[in-house]
This record gives sequence, C-alpha cells and structure tokens, in this order.
Amino acid sequence: MYPLIDSSGLLSSTALTVIVLASVLYAPTLAVYRLFFHPLSAFPGPKLAALTKWYEFYFDICKGNGGQFASEIHRLHSIYGPIIRINPDEIHVEDPKWVVKFLKPDIAQVVQLQQHMTFAAQKFSSSLSQDSIKSGKDPKAVNPPLFKAIQNSPLPLHEKSVQRLAEEGFVIISAGSETTSRALSITMFHILSNARVLDRLREEIQTVMPDVARLPSAKSLEQLQYLNSVIREGLRISALITSRLPLVAGTVLQYKQWTIPAHIPISMTIHDVLHDPSYFAEPESFLPERWLEATPRPDSYFVPFGKGTRMCQGMK
Repeated sequence: MYPLIDSSGLLSSTALTVIVLASVLYAPTLAVYRLFFHPLSAFPGPKLAALTKWYEFYFDICKGNGGQFASEIHRLHSIYGPIIRINPDEIHVEDPKWVVKFLKPDIAQVVQLQQHMTFAAQKFSSSLSQDSIKSGKDPKAVNPPLFKAIQNSPLPLHEKSVQRLAEEGFVIISAGSETTSRALSITMFHILSNARVLDRLREEIQTVMPDVARLPSAKSLEQLQYLNSVIREGLRISALITSRLPLVAGTVLQYKQWTIPAHIPISMTIHDVLHDPSYFAEPESFLPERWLEATPRPDSYFVPFGKGTRMCQGMK
C-alpha cells in the first residue's frame, strides 16, 4: 500500500492525486446520477433544475427583487404539465384536485424570526429568579405581555420553557398579525376600488347595523351572506401563502401515470390553487358573487388556510 503521509508529515503525492481526482470527478458523477439514475430522473422539468438547486437560488435571490421562483414554477407547469421536478430532490404538483386530497399545511420557516424569538425568550427567562418561576409571580422587569401571560398561567412548569415561549411568540407574529393585516389591506383595496361591491356591502351591513354607534353582534354578522362572500373572495385573491409547503410521504404515491417514490418531498402552491381558472372564473378579478351564484360553489378549492388535520387554526 502507498503511504498517505510522507516522512515530513505531509500528504504524499499519491494521496494528493487521489483527493484531486475525487474532487474533479465528484461534480460530473453527481450530475450524471441526478440526470439519469436518480429516482426522479424520469419526471418532466428543466434539466438545469434537476441538476442543481442553484436554479432555484437564482430566481429567489438574484433575479429582479428576488422571490421569483413561485412565478417560475407556474411558468414551468405551462410548459411541462401538472407535475414537474423543480430541484434535484423535489416534485411540484399543480392540480387542485390533488391538493384537496393531500395538502397539509405547515408553518413557514422564517429563520430570522425564530432566532429573534428564541433570543427574546432566553432574555425573558434569565430575568426571572428561580423563586418567581416556581411561584408564577410577575417579575419586576418589563417583559413582553405574551411571555408574561404564559408565565402567569396555570400551565405546568415544563410548559413554560424557553422553547415554548419562543414558539408561541413566533406563531403570534408570523400567523396572527402579518397575514391578517395583509389580507385586510388587500380586501379593503378591492372593496373601495369597486363601487358596486361597496354599495351592496354597505346596504347589507345596514340591515344589522342601522346605528353606526352601536356595533352588531358577531353572530348577526355571520348571517350576512354577501359580507361572508367578500371576506372569502378577499382571502382567495390575496392568496398570502406563496411558499410550497412540501410534504414527505412515507409510502409510494400515484399521480395519474406518474409513480412518486416514498420519502420524496412533494410540494404544491396554495396561490396556484386559488388562482386556477378551471375552478375560479376570472381569477384575477374580485368577484364576491362567485360564492353566491356559482353552481357548484368552489368550496373544495378554497384553501387559503391549507387543508387537512394541520390546517391553520386562524380560520375561525
């Protein structure tokens, strides 16, 4: 055998040759595997996307203002069909019927926000003395109301960990404020931009709110069909979630003639479902009437909150 280290304690020429050859051959070998021998090699899609994740990186980071890969995926579907390979290890499906059957949402991983919440929770926890933790007393230091509410609650001690505080803060900010404010802003824009919608909505609300100084009950508002249609249309057209929400199935799945291997990430985009002209005529138009007059109503494809057992609790 050839020694890997020579008498001077350095790598021998043989070892250096092996390392260089391995480095040179790694990239083309990986490329050949991904293009011809990978379990997803038969799926349609651009070869560059199958070859490297730099394809996705370019559209999400470099092109324009970034965040363009969702639009690129939609364009690729128009070329290659309803199922495509969008990176070396992931399949994307653009088929609302399949989405309704398999979609299960997950909270988007906003890494910076998670890190900030973890830091804030650690700072809050360190400001408490062991006595205040055990007794549940409010510390003298000024701390975030959410953290204080959890700390002073009757939850058991192990439910008041730094991780729990950080996770609760993350959910409140990412799912309980930003998405709500954006949905309201977009819906109000469309209402105020459409006199027909504004007049009809105002007329209906006046039936339960003749006096503007007295707010109606939530139950009476829930009975207003046009108001509910406006809200649903606002959520549909805003389509706030643009991430792919990939799933990993532990079993083999079948999509039409395509057999998807187990443990392969499969993604779908909620925005594409809510803007599919096959189920929503004139998808870019704000038409609350579609929820009143369409036969049948497209309720099955109304997925702004996701679908399945892990759908967003903010729906109610």
